[in-house]
Amino acid sequence: MTGAAPDLEALVAGWRSSRDPVIADRIEELGSASSISVLDALPRATTVSAAEALLPGLEALPDDPRITVKILAFLAKPRWPSSGGKAIWDALLARLVTLRDARAIRPLRAALATPPQFVGIAHGKKMVAAIAETLAALERACPGQTPTSAWLGGSDDRGGANAEELLAQVWANPDDDDTRRVVADALADRGDPWGELIHLGLQEAAGTGTIEMRARAETLLHKHATHFGGPLAHVSTKDSWRFEKGFLVACVANRSMQPRRRWEEAAAAPHWATVTELAYGSHTPRWWLGALLGNTASRTLRTIRDGSLQLARSGANEPWTLHYEGPSERTERGVLVHDWAAVLVRLPPEVRARLQFSPDLPQSAAAILRAKLGA
Repeated sequence: MTGAAPDLEALVAGWRSSRDPVIADRIEELGSASSISVLDALPRATTVSAAEALLPGLEALPDDPRITVKILAFLAKPRWPSSGGKAIWDALLARLVTLRDARAIRPLRAALATPPQFVGIAHGKKMVAAIAETLAALERACPGQTPTSAWLGGSDDRGGANAEELLAQVWANPDDDDTRRVVADALADRGDPWGELIHLGLQEAAGTGTIEMRARAETLLHKHATHFGGPLAHVSTKDSWRFEKGFLVACVANRSMQPRRRWEEAAAAPHWATVTELAYGSHTPRWWLGALLGNTASRTLRTIRDGSLQLARSGANEPWTLHYEGPSERTERGVLVHDWAAVLVRLPPEVRARLQFSPDLPQSAAAILRAKLGA
């Protein structure tokens, strides 16, 4: 490794003989590797054929644990998502296996739990199978090694609670700023960008934010959108998101061409614990709102809007009230009844039983909806 400091060169040599994750972490801390520049050039390739032309350079790279980080970054934010990129993914996953870096185990497990967004159902299934095969091969190649790591898009087990456990403290106490500060410090110590975003959000809320801080927060949101949004990132677009104090508070869940699995994962996500406002539309499955409201994390939701219709409540244990802000002729044509009856009948029984109708809803429409709901 030309130009490397002697101690770094010795560490890399030590890692090659031991594949010790602790040594790999130390190498990561000491600096980038010029010898893996092919992996920096790969995402800049404008076509699949141009990217494939770089693959011989990937195969020629010497063993270096920093290659692991580069490859997993591609998986965390999937490039070449369609089937045309299969050769690239085959080469990258094969390289992960030959590296025998135990730090890749946990991020690969996370990728299987929430697969990256590949284009096409068939291609997505093949990629999930390929990731599973890569994970199995790595687990066989790294027997007995603890898959700890610097933050690679998965959780970090190098002492104390992992990222999921830390974030769960906020999900359980979404109104407690002190909890957010503690969690932000712990995440920042692990190198997780969410820690910085929380700190920036808290300063903004306190009125001490600056233009530079707001710009930095926007950069973080752009760069790590999938990380911060979790499963919600697959059913909503980040241009509809609003974050406060480092967590999502409003979004529009109306993303097209998403498989049912993505909607199911989003409905069950803990990330709803901080969301108060939701909008959706024609691309949102009719069954999905019922599934979402069956998730205890949705207790913070206060408004759910679809165009001129809105469900609202004043508190977590209060009943939902259906409001209508559109022209009455729309209800007379039965459009409201047709659209919303199919949604409302799928709400959890305890929600349906307490559902109220605002006086601004035309009486004829309310009567039909009550009949369809059996109220």
